[in-house]
Amino acid sequence: MKLRPLVTGLAFFASVTLFSIPTLPAQTDSLISSVPTTAPPAPSDVITFASGQAIRAHSAAGRFAPLSLNALDTATIKLQFAATLAGTPVTVQALDGGTVGSTDQSAAVAADGTTSFQFQAANQPGLYRVLVIAGTTVSVVQFSVPAPAAQ
Repeated sequence: MKLRPLVTGLAFFASVTLFSIPTLPAQTDSLISSVPTTAPPAPSDVITFASGQAIRAHSAAGRFAPLSLNALDTATIKLQFAATLAGTPVTVQALDGGTVGSTDQSAAVAADGTTSFQFQAANQPGLYRVLVIAGTTVSVVQFSVPAPAAQ
């Protein structure tokens, strides 16, 4: 049987090849030590309504408590991020309807750590969430539009 020496030769070749591969580390200490150990502070905001009333709020893990907004009303939102996010591109998206408009000409966090936009609620009652992403910081600004009073 000539097959047996062939199988033995292949097994020997495979074992020599596998055992001769050097070990490579997956990560070095410098990579591990460069990862921040604390998360940036959660953003805060100032929401100014069409009436001129302004409300300052702080988020819990990036989620703001819902504020009441009448149907079709517009609010201006100014978010305060950590100053280290200055220059970071910002994405703002209405998740449940309504319209988002920019009050800044740039779509990036300003040098002072702020970014601003406007939100206009739709004409239906319900919860309206606005997603704001700046780098790895994700925030959700929420508005609650009440149902019209029964007549």
